[in-house]
Amino acid sequence: MTRIFSFAELRELCEKPEINNLILFHTRYKYLLLTYNQKILRELGKIVADGKMSISEKIQKYKNLFYQAFIRKPSSQKHINTLLHLYGYHLL
Repeated sequence: MTRIFSFAELRELCEKPEINNLILFHTRYKYLLLTYNQKILRELGKIVADGKMSISEKIQKYKNLFYQAFIRKPSSQKHINTLLHLYGYHLL
């Protein structure tokens, strides 16, 4: 269910490609992405922060990586790590 709703919201973002919308979307999903794929989370952050890329290019790259992040189910250890991040600790 998580993927269904996050993918639907990503499609809405693609319909209104503005940098502020991308930043808000990334901020909203960063802990979910941390749970699923920390490496892709860092790459997505770089895409959002890149000042040289056009918004359409950013959205396209972001979309491709976002989908890739959800390929594997996260382990219980990754869930714990995310909860600790939310609480203020850093396990990994």
